[in-house]
Amino acid sequence: LVRKRRLTLTSRDHFVSELAQKHVGLPQVAQRELARRCAMHFSAVGEMGVRAVEDGGRGGPEWLELFGECVESNMWACLGRERLLLLRCSTAAAARATANVGNCLARVLSMLGRARESAQAAEATVSACLELELKNSEAAAMALSLLGGEKLKLGAVSEAQSVLRRAVS
Repeated sequence: LVRKRRLTLTSRDHFVSELAQKHVGLPQVAQRELARRCAMHFSAVGEMGVRAVEDGGRGGPEWLELFGECVESNMWACLGRERLLLLRCSTAAAARATANVGNCLARVLSMLGRARESAQAAEATVSACLELELKNSEAAAMALSLLGGEKLKLGAVSEAQSVLRRAVS
């Protein structure tokens, strides 16, 4: 899908359907299906990554290498504006998977000590939940909780309090 290093892509906003549309001319229906499949796939990959990093065991170093090589870029791409627009007409499962991708990304980045990026991932997940009509979902509440935690780590106490209030309301 998106291989940041090998395709020399510089922005996490690049999305495989954008590349495919330019080079292959995929119809929008195919782009939507591709976006749905990416959401489902990277949701599962994100869960595996969270477990690998939390466990710190055998699969951790290999997964972290893969994360740096291509998984992180693809997870960010799942939260990109173009991808979300494609998923607005998709299934509820794809919307939930997209929110899960963002939450997993925020959790992994947090565990790696990348608090600012983790907060950005959580903010992007909150925005994705709004775009995909998941505002009052468990995934949105988790994203807000993750964002609040990262704001605390960054010393933004009043912002953290505001975000955490939103998470429980």
